[in-house]
Amino acid sequence: MRRVASGVLIGRERELREGSNRRGLTERETEVLPLVAAGLANREIAERLFISHKTAGVHVSNILGKLGVRGRVDAATIALRHSLVVANGPDR
Repeated sequence: MRRVASGVLIGRERELREGSNRRGLTERETEVLPLVAAGLANREIAERLFISHKTAGVHVSNILGKLGVRGRVDAATIALRHSLVVANGPDR
């Protein structure tokens, strides 16, 4: 696999395109991903979903791992590219 400038693995993106619509994410992770893509911090995500900020952080970490990225911006990019979230996202 080759790395591109953003650190996203090209091979991983191919896997995401060919996978199911949820890309291996749990139902809760699919609720968290749009909030990550909208730029919300863990505490803000926690408030929105009525969970602890630590639980929100665990969900974010799991999302990053499953998408094969290092950061939130890369996760948001992949989510938008593969229609996992809508471009305008939730309001802050």
